[in-house]
Amino acid sequence: MLALIWLGTLPVLGSGCIGANRPTYRPAFIRDVDTSSDKAVQVVSNARMEDHEARPVSAAAVGAALLSSGLFNDDDARELGAPLADELSAMDQREHLRIVAWADDAPRIYYLRIHDGKLRISYYQRGEELERFEAVVASATVALGPTASASPAPSPTAAPEPEATPDGGAVLVSAPAPDAAVTVAAVTPPKKKRPRKPRPALPAITEAEARRKLNELDAALQAGLLVKVEYKARRRAILARL
Repeated sequence: MLALIWLGTLPVLGSGCIGANRPTYRPAFIRDVDTSSDKAVQVVSNARMEDHEARPVSAAAVGAALLSSGLFNDDDARELGAPLADELSAMDQREHLRIVAWADDAPRIYYLRIHDGKLRISYYQRGEELERFEAVVASATVALGPTASASPAPSPTAAPEPEATPDGGAVLVSAPAPDAAVTVAAVTPPKKKRPRKPRPALPAITEAEARRKLNELDAALQAGLLVKVEYKARRRAILARL
């Protein structure tokens, strides 16, 4: 009787183990994005997401969208607004932005892309989408700079009467040429793609390993062994491997 009960529990235990080891989807890595944030930012290709529609957007518009989503703070808007705007303006159709953060002792992953004229921000935790935010983003206006003011067209100058000479002849005097009006056209150069930084994707680490590394990093910062800039750089490197 005991043997039968023990055998009956095997499928339940086995299924629990399989579920716990279910792999988390990782998009294809393309390149890193340089920021001053403590969050890792990457350009990836996520096969589960809709196409990105590149368009020029301003850093202010992206920063405002980050804050409006309730998923980011003021520091994020200030440090990420410009780099994200640059990438959103130039990414290919199948490229997406991936932001990896750490909060409440667990990783937080966000995906950004523009689709149907809206900036979409998806929030994932342990492979499950928990929240999505959309904001209409206006195209960035490019300042053309000062242009040459249009000068009024010169009035036609009448040719002077020929002057008589002592011998009774006439000398023709040519009319002075009017000043040429120069018009300067301000041309907006096409948006150039940010230079790619090719490198192979870093080996992935587990959430437990990332937690250990981040705790050691926090301890080093509190002990005065690291300056803030170096701390952020090392934190980004750890989060990029999740």
